[in-house]
Amino acid sequence: MADIKITTFNVKGMNTPQKRSQIFQLLKRDKVNIVFLQETHFRHRHVPSLVGRGYSMWYHSTYTSAARGVSIGFSSATPFTLLEEQADSQGRYVFLKGRIGDRVVTLANLYAPNRDQVGWILKTLDKLTLFVEGLLILGGDLNLIMDITKDTTSCTRSVPQKQIRKLQLAMLGMGLSDVWRIINPETRDFTFYSQSHHTYQRLDYLYLPNYALTMVKRATIGNITVSDHAPVSIEVKFREISLKSPYWRLNETLLDNEIHRQEIAQAVSNFFNINDNQEVTDPILWEAHKVVVRGELINLGSRLKKQRQQKLDALLQQISMLEKLHKGTRDVSVQANLSGLRSQVKDLLNIRAAKDLRALRFKQYLHGNRGSKLVSNLLKTQRSKSLIPAIKTQVRDCLIPLILQENFAPFILLSITCLQP
Repeated sequence: MADIKITTFNVKGMNTPQKRSQIFQLLKRDKVNIVFLQETHFRHRHVPSLVGRGYSMWYHSTYTSAARGVSIGFSSATPFTLLEEQADSQGRYVFLKGRIGDRVVTLANLYAPNRDQVGWILKTLDKLTLFVEGLLILGGDLNLIMDITKDTTSCTRSVPQKQIRKLQLAMLGMGLSDVWRIINPETRDFTFYSQSHHTYQRLDYLYLPNYALTMVKRATIGNITVSDHAPVSIEVKFREISLKSPYWRLNETLLDNEIHRQEIAQAVSNFFNINDNQEVTDPILWEAHKVVVRGELINLGSRLKKQRQQKLDALLQQISMLEKLHKGTRDVSVQANLSGLRSQVKDLLNIRAAKDLRALRFKQYLHGNRGSKLVSNLLKTQRSKSLIPAIKTQVRDCLIPLILQENFAPFILLSITCLQP
C-alpha cells in the first residue's frame, strides 16, 4: 500500500530553464507523484525535455503560440502504464487512461477559457464520458468560482449562478465531488490572487468519484510563490502498489567548495590511518575506502540539503502567515512583504537551477561534435523539420514520389546542360 500525492498547478509558463527548475524543486519538496500543470505555454513541436528531473513520464497538449498548454507528469517512483491518450489540439485538456499498479485509472487535466467556461467544461465532460474507465481523477484550472460566499473575497463573479448550478448538476451526474471542499466544508481559502482587482479566488480544483472519497487522506492548498496560482494537492491511498526507491548519484557541486574538499580528504586520511595496518589486503582496502567516501558525500549532501530545506520552509511559513493576513485585510504593506519573500524563494530555488544548467553544459561539452545518441536525436529533429513531403504544382499538391520523375528530372537535366561549357 502506498500514498499517491496528486497536485494541480497553474504555473504561468515553463519555457525558461529557471522557471522549470523552480517548479520541479517545489514538486519534489512536496513529494508529488502525479502533477497536472496548466498554462505551460509550450508550442507545437517545441516542447522541452522534462525527463530526468525526478519525473520520467510526460504527456502534453500544446498550442500554436506560447499560451495555454496542459501537461500531466509522473514521478519516477510512480508505476504508471499508459493504455490510451487523448489530447486537445487547442492546448486545453489532456486525458490519460492507464494503470497504477493493478488499478485502472483515468486522469483528466483541464484548463478552461476565460469566457463561456461552463459551456466549454460541459462539452469537455461529454468527451470525457466516452473516454473514462476505472477510477477518474479530474483536475485543473476551471477559471470560475463555484461558491461566491466561500471561494472569493469579492462579492461579484462573471459566471451567472444559473450556469454554475448547471455545471454542479453535471458533476453530480458523473458522481464527482470537489475533494478540497469536502475535506474543508467551511474553510475560506483561495488559489489565485488578482493583482489588478486585489481579490482572491479559488479557481483550481481536484475531483474524485464519491465512492473514492474514503481513499483520501488529506487535501491542501499551497502557497502562491513562483506563479500567481497556488498548487492544490490531495493524497490518495492505493493498496495495489508500492513506490520505487531512487538511485543515488554524486552531486559534483559538493567538490566546488574548499571546506567540503578538506572534510572529504580528512575522512579519507582517517580511514587509511586506521585500516592500513597490513592485516587487510590492498584490493579490499581500496573497495572499502570508496564506500567511506560515498558515505561522507551522502552525509555532506544531506546536511546541506537539510539546511536549504529549513531556510525554504521558514520562508514558505512566513509567506503562509502573511497570505492569511492579506486575504483578510488586503493591506498594501503586507503585499509588499509577500513580494519580497517570494523573490527570496525564487533566489533560493535558482541555486538548483544553476546546477541543472551546469550539468547541461557539461553534457553538451562531453559529447562535442562526436557521433552519439545526442547528436543523432538532434539530426533527426532537424531532418523532420526540413523534410518536404509534397510539391505544389499548377494543378494540385502532389506527393514527391509521384511527380519526382516528370518534374524534377527535366529540371535537373536542364541545369546540367546549362552548366556545360
